[in-house]
Amino acid sequence: MRALFVFFFTLCLSTHAIAQTRDFLFSADIEGTTATARHLKNDREWVDTETCTTPCQMTLELKRLGPIRFDHPEHGEHRVPLPRTLWGNALPVSMEARFETPIDPEEADFQARLAEAQNGPDRKAKIFRKIPPMFEARAKRSGWCVLLFRIDTIGYPRDLRIRECSEDMFSENALTSVQSWRYIPKIEGGNAIETPLKKTLVRFSLSGKNGKPIPPKREAPKR
Repeated sequence: MRALFVFFFTLCLSTHAIAQTRDFLFSADIEGTTATARHLKNDREWVDTETCTTPCQMTLELKRLGPIRFDHPEHGEHRVPLPRTLWGNALPVSMEARFETPIDPEEADFQARLAEAQNGPDRKAKIFRKIPPMFEARAKRSGWCVLLFRIDTIGYPRDLRIRECSEDMFSENALTSVQSWRYIPKIEGGNAIETPLKKTLVRFSLSGKNGKPIPPKREAPKR
C-alpha cells in the first residue's frame, strides 16, 4: 500500500513507513485504513494526538517543522526537505491521508493468469517464472541436480531439498535458483490447491573451447 500525505503539497509514504517532523510522527497501519499523528510530549514521550479513518484530514500545529523523514524497514531512510518559510511557524497544517495500491506488473500478470486458470478445467501446476541457475565457478564440467519441494497455493516452492546431484558443488546454486521460481498453482474445481510433491531437474551447462558441451560426471536421471 502507498500512503499519500499532503502538507500543502504531496508526499509519498509506503505502508509501515514513518514520516516525522521534529515534534510530530505520522504513521499508517498495515491495512492502510487508519492514519495516526503522535506528538512528542516533553521531548521524551510519544503520545497519540489524533487518529482518523482514511480518507481524512488532520489539522495540527507543527511548531518545530523540519524535514519530513520517511523510515521504512525495507527501503531505509528518506528525507524530504520543506520550504524554509514554513520552519518554526506555529501555523495549522492540514494533512490529508489517502491510500493507493501500487501496481506490480509481474504480480498483475500472475493474478490474471491465475484467474484464467481458475475459470478453466482442472490442471497441474505450471511454471510462471523460472530463473536459470548460476554456474558454479569451480566446476570443470556440466552438472545437474534433482530437487524435491511442494508448491503452495500462491505458487511458491516450499520445503526444498536436494534429492541428488551429479556433484555436490552444484547443490547450493540449484537451491538458490528454484527458490526464486513461481508457479501457477494446481487447480481443482476452480480453486488453487497445494502440490504436495514436485520433482524437478536443474541443469548446469559448460562448453569446451570447441563449443561442444562437456558432459557431466554422470548422466542425469530420466524425468
